[in-house]
Amino acid sequence: NAEKDDPNPSSRFAKLASLRWHIGQAVEQMKTSKHLKTMLKEEDFPMVDVFIPTYKEELEVVEPTISAVLGCDYPKSKLRVHVLDDGKRAEALEMVGVLNAHRKFRKDQPEVFYHGRTKVKGVTHHAKAGNINSALLSDGNAYDGDFVLVLDCDMVIEPNFLLATLGHFYQSGDGRGGGGWTLKPKAAFVQTPQDFYNLDAVDRLGHAARFFYGPMLQGRDGVGGCPCVGTGVVFRRDILMSMGGQAYGSITEDY
Repeated sequence: NAEKDDPNPSSRFAKLASLRWHIGQAVEQMKTSKHLKTMLKEEDFPMVDVFIPTYKEELEVVEPTISAVLGCDYPKSKLRVHVLDDGKRAEALEMVGVLNAHRKFRKDQPEVFYHGRTKVKGVTHHAKAGNINSALLSDGNAYDGDFVLVLDCDMVIEPNFLLATLGHFYQSGDGRGGGGWTLKPKAAFVQTPQDFYNLDAVDRLGHAARFFYGPMLQGRDGVGGCPCVGTGVVFRRDILMSMGGQAYGSITEDY
């Protein structure tokens, strides 16, 4: 029967074994909550730079992403927002100016910075990855945040996003018997899952990739192989800088 139903039963077995392995690793690696407010005093919170790359997307898409970051639950003195406009559009620069004008009335709002890199004709620009590295490496001397959050311009974060993710970079003690919270020596980035709110009624699976962001990534995390998917990812800045910035040639960063 197996040969009749499946011309390659060994392939079916391999798929089931892979599924079982991913689920097993996911169970082993289920992360406990590490809320930053329970770990560090607010004055000790790390500085975070938020990079929002954009190219030709409508500003009606980009602005809610920026607004969600500006309104997130995190000390505004520890947060900077960067719009990386690869289209170098006057209207995007104007939008940033309007958002910064609001700071006159909202003293707790972090500043928004505009970056529009110059692209030389005939030189490979490496799309989104090049856009990120232009801000990180070329303009980055003025922005020395401890962490870098990269968000696609249509990704709206939850208010507690930073408080819920940054704690996973820390460990209790210094590994030599000392107390307090210290950075894990081998934690380079934290990748978060995505959900979608503007779904088509016929999308029965909710476009949520539950298996990929659930058992698959948690399983790969169990062997130190969780990938960066290009958005909703928090990097330790020093580690990202040590490898020369965002990698080129990756499909998630559009080459």
